Amino acid sequence: MDAYLKARKELDRDRGKQAVKALQANRMEALLAEDQEEACRYLLQAINPQKTVALGDSLTLKEMGIIKRLEERGQRVVNPFAVPGQDNIELMYEAFNCYYYLTGSNAVTLDGKILCVDSIGNRVAPMFFGPKEVFIVAGVNKLVENLEEGRKRIKEYAAPVNARRLGKNTPCITLPKCTDCSSEDRICNVEVILHKKPRFTKVTVLLINRHLGL
Repeated sequence: MDAYLKARKELDRDRGKQAVKALQANRMEALLAEDQEEACRYLLQAINPQKTVALGDSLTLKEMGIIKRLEERGQRVVNPFAVPGQDNIELMYEAFNCYYYLTGSNAVTLDGKILCVDSIGNRVAPMFFGPKEVFIVAGVNKLVENLEEGRKRIKEYAAPVNARRLGKNTPCITLPKCTDCSSEDRICNVEVILHKKPRFTKVTVLLINRHLGL
């Protein structure tokens, strides 16, 4: 392995371990997987195949291949985003009544907080109430020092790239960062922070020592 890649992976692993300890101190379940395959194996073991799983829109989930593997084993998967460009509102509501909720995150802080920004709110709302068990999956590229750095990452990178990816008509598709616009296409309408584990929801944060998603 190239010396640079080896050193980066070691540093990412150390940062991931630091975040895992902080998340656990904030009463959330947390672990670090070395790669996508290890993460998939964990989720397939942790999720009861007889219970329904709802999905939040997440490039990380798509890239790691867990959605296809859940469906292939006969799991009922509620995916409001199965058809690109078409948001299924009824399935968004159904997500609140599913036993499991599986989604990604925009940023995970080294002091154990989860930061997510959303357009509608459907992706973030089931993270803290509704489903009994929530799994938040994130690559180590989502790790940030604190909430301020997380917001900066979203405004200067994740949101502009996502707006372009989704074909939105917002200023950030031509400018290098967020302008806090009022466009109807704005995708940064709702911000949710998990400071600690929500009272009635089991939250597991699965970090992966790979760069995944935006």
